[in-house]
Amino acid sequence: MRSFTSLTGIFGAWTHSSTRGCDLARFLRGWGANSQVARPPAQTHMEVPMQQTNQWQSAPISARNLDIYRVILELMAYCKPLIPRIGRFNKRSANQLIESLLSTEQNLSEGMRRTGADRAHFLTIMLGSADEVRAILDGVHAFDIITPRERKQADALADRICAMGYRLRQKSR
Repeated sequence: MRSFTSLTGIFGAWTHSSTRGCDLARFLRGWGANSQVARPPAQTHMEVPMQQTNQWQSAPISARNLDIYRVILELMAYCKPLIPRIGRFNKRSANQLIESLLSTEQNLSEGMRRTGADRAHFLTIMLGSADEVRAILDGVHAFDIITPRERKQADALADRICAMGYRLRQKSR
């Protein structure tokens, strides 16, 4: 027998015990620092009925209708004239910037056509790609390839993408 230390364990054990006729009050009265409760068989999550999911969360939608998609396109358009300058400095950085911008857009589009954990996964990848854009711009700015003004404007757009993407990911969980 093991004692649970987390709320998940407490309520997981209670819901498992409730199937044997144990009520919550009796369960909690017996719960103390040294109480021993049997671990539910092969179960580590709570057995609480899930709330009705929001239609937005469960229904696949087109990313092209979202503001974040327009901001990604705006960042792409802003970075387009910077790419030849970055390419003269380091061709690999220019190619990686293009790849990261496209990955941000594509993972948003694919993720919004998915549901549940798949959507959250693609949005997490999209956030990583947007952060990668920021890192590349910070690096080329450190070598004075782009001006502080250009870096600041691009970073503001990328930051907005990250903020909107984070909120989308939180809603899809």
